[in-house]
Amino acid sequence: MGEMLYQGKVKQVWSTDDPDILEFRFTNQISVFDQIIPSLIPRKGESLNRTTAHWFKLVEQEGVCGTHLVELNGPDRCLVRKVDVIKDCLLYTSDAADE
Repeated sequence: MGEMLYQGKVKQVWSTDDPDILEFRFTNQISVFDQIIPSLIPRKGESLNRTTAHWFKLVEQEGVCGTHLVELNGPDRCLVRKVDVIKDCLLYTSDAADE
C-alpha cells in the first residue's frame, strides 16, 4: 500500500496513495513503562483500533469537534486524515472554570 513512516510501541503509520490520508496499523505488542514486552496479545491491535474508532465517533456524534478518523479499513487498521501536530501545547476551556 505505501511505506511505513513511523513505528511506535504499538502502532505503525503508513502512507497511502492519497497524500492527505494515512493508515494507522495497530499491533498486538504489549508496552509497559515504555518497554516492549516480547510476548503478544492476540487481537490486541483489533481491540485498540475499535476502541479508538468508538471514541472518535462519539466525539463527532456529540458535536465536540471533528476528528481525523476517516474509516476502519481492516480489523487492526484505520484511515485518517493527515494533520499537523502541535506538540507541547495544552488547551483548556471550560465554563466551569469560571464559576
